[in-house]
Amino acid sequence: MELLKLFFPSWEFFDEHSKPVKLFYKYGITEHSLQEMEWHTAFELKPISFSNIFLNEEVNLLLAYNSAIENLIKDINDLNDVSNLHQLSSYIIVKAITLKQIQKNDNTFFYYKFKLATTDNHKIEDVLISPNYETHAYNKLV
Repeated sequence: MELLKLFFPSWEFFDEHSKPVKLFYKYGITEHSLQEMEWHTAFELKPISFSNIFLNEEVNLLLAYNSAIENLIKDINDLNDVSNLHQLSSYIIVKAITLKQIQKNDNTFFYYKFKLATTDNHKIEDVLISPNYETHAYNKLV
C-alpha cells in the first residue's frame, strides 16, 4: 500500500512556507574518496506545459522522482524512531533513484551516498545525509 503513494502527486506546492527539497549525491572509487568529492544535484525539474504533460516520459519520470522525495520527507517527519529510517519504502526508493541517476553519468564507482537538502536563495540546508553505500559491482570484484 505504501508504494502506491508514489503515484499520487504531493500537493505541498500550495504551501507557501515549504522550501523545495533537492536530492544530491556523491560517489567514488574508495570510501575515503567520498569525503573529498563534491555533491552533485541528482536532477532538475524542467518547466512543463500543458501540451507535453502527458507525452513527455522524461518530465513525468522526474516528477515521480520528486514525489518520492517529498514522500520521504513526509515519512521522516512522521517517524518516531529514526533508527528505522533505512527500512522505509520511501527511503529505499530514493536510494534506488540516487543509484540510477549516478549510473546515468558514470559506471566506474564503488561507493556512493546521498543527501536531501532544502534550497532557498542559494542557501543549502541539509535535511538528511545517508551513510556510505557499496555498489553490487564492488561485491563482484572482491
